[in-house]
Amino acid sequence: MRISLAGAVAALGLLAAGAPAQAATVVLELTLDLATPQDAGCCFTAGWRGFGSFSPESSFSLEAGDTLDYTIRFGAGQTLTLIDPTFFWAFWYGDASSDVNATGSLELLDADGAVLFATTAKTDDEGSAHFGQQFSDGDFGGLPSSVTFAGLRYVGTLNSYAEPDVTTRLYYDPQVLFSAGEAQVGVGTVPEPAAWALMVVGFAGLGAGLRRRRRTAAALA
Repeated sequence: MRISLAGAVAALGLLAAGAPAQAATVVLELTLDLATPQDAGCCFTAGWRGFGSFSPESSFSLEAGDTLDYTIRFGAGQTLTLIDPTFFWAFWYGDASSDVNATGSLELLDADGAVLFATTAKTDDEGSAHFGQQFSDGDFGGLPSSVTFAGLRYVGTLNSYAEPDVTTRLYYDPQVLFSAGEAQVGVGTVPEPAAWALMVVGFAGLGAGLRRRRRTAAALA
């Protein structure tokens, strides 16, 4: 049986049309400046929302089956200490309302990006126009009464949208919320150039003083 070139191209087109779309992974790394004003919402101890606190500005779309790999690093020298933490939530608002089913996990990171505490993966439903699951201290297997960290990483797969007319959704508004007995922001300091210059002069003076002492001691010996 002979198949013309046009027929082969048409057949390939039909196969491509019937093939399922490949799932995508969206990888993002944002910086959160903890020194910006907090927006704790209705029922959380601390929180930050939007690109006044997060940078760089970005947006992305997710379809069913897509994965979000989302890392948040706090500003230089910044840490967050939670006393008696109960809930963590790193998520994005989108442009359409639909419940979603998701499977994901959350990690708390130190200043070098190493994992301090991590949840096991869990699957649940969440409502409204956002994506990113809430995690409790129990999802971590229990946390100490005081937790200090310098960033978070959420990795979650959006399994399905509940609304049949929502097949993809644009996400454009990041937010992080915490619930705890108390939240303390630690802000490290980096010496200004003038301060570095004074430190260098000071070290040079200290070295010269030590050399003079050695010469005096040798002369007296």
